[in-house]
Amino acid sequence: MMMKVLLIGWFTFDSVPNQNLNTWYFIAESANNGVVTLYINGAPISSITASTTLSYENVLSIGGSYWCSGFGGSYSGLIANEQLYNTSLSASDIQALYLEGIGGAPIDLQHLVAWWPLNGNAKDYSGNNYNLLPTNGVINYVSNWWSGYTPP
Repeated sequence: MMMKVLLIGWFTFDSVPNQNLNTWYFIAESANNGVVTLYINGAPISSITASTTLSYENVLSIGGSYWCSGFGGSYSGLIANEQLYNTSLSASDIQALYLEGIGGAPIDLQHLVAWWPLNGNAKDYSGNNYNLLPTNGVINYVSNWWSGYTPP
């Protein structure tokens, strides 16, 4: 049986076709028994069957190669409030997280693996010490994350 994984967060896009640029989107990627479902702004958009066994090592590349495969292989934009769970959440839980907004807290503390608010640092606030390390050596933090953000 494959591991259940849920990765959620808020993103803006600088160069993705069919998306409004510099606008915040809530994106959740949920994997359960080999099926990965993509949610945007709390609604399921598409599902695919994963071609590889999912694990933290090959799913957790925030803004990197595996994660960005749906966005053309690279990511350019802002990221805020990333959360990683070791279980799949229901569609209503994902909708509730979306409705909490960009500053919302994790919804399931029992299954929370990591929580990166990304508000000034890359520290994991779950208590599990999964602090982020940039692969290119650079993380830029901005204090105007609310620019372009419209509450749900």
